[in-house]
Amino acid sequence: MNLFDLTGNVAVVLGATGVLGGAIAEGLAVAGARVAVLGRNADSPLIVLAAASAGDCFEVAIEAVRLATKYMTPVILLTDGYLAHAAEPWLIPDVDALPGFPVTFRTDPEGFHPYVRDAKTLARAWAVPGTPGLAHRIGGLSGHHIGAISRHESLIVSG
Repeated sequence: MNLFDLTGNVAVVLGATGVLGGAIAEGLAVAGARVAVLGRNADSPLIVLAAASAGDCFEVAIEAVRLATKYMTPVILLTDGYLAHAAEPWLIPDVDALPGFPVTFRTDPEGFHPYVRDAKTLARAWAVPGTPGLAHRIGGLSGHHIGAISRHESLIVSG
């Protein structure tokens, strides 16, 4: 019996953007666990998933899309050369039997704010880009840019 065989287990590593957390996540993945890591980069939480084997890649990719659409956040799917060149028996799933990823787009501009989040999932509302009344711009701290959402007018250098 291998004491470090974690095949079939899921491990969640918090603080994985640091050196120690990253090393722990890598060690758990090498031991066969499906690893989800969470770290902070400024104010942007990010989901990172890693497949444990070549046969696990499809299922983890589907999970990445499910999480990205449900929580409207980027998801990074880690793979490596070993998985890219590995082979194992894998039953191709019935595509029609796979769960869908429903997305409801906001169409009513009344009360729309791009920062408002759903109370259950904390996801922002989906809006088709360019929809009148549902567009927002991200400004900067320097002057002469369209959109002043993230800058204060007193910081603009005129001239």
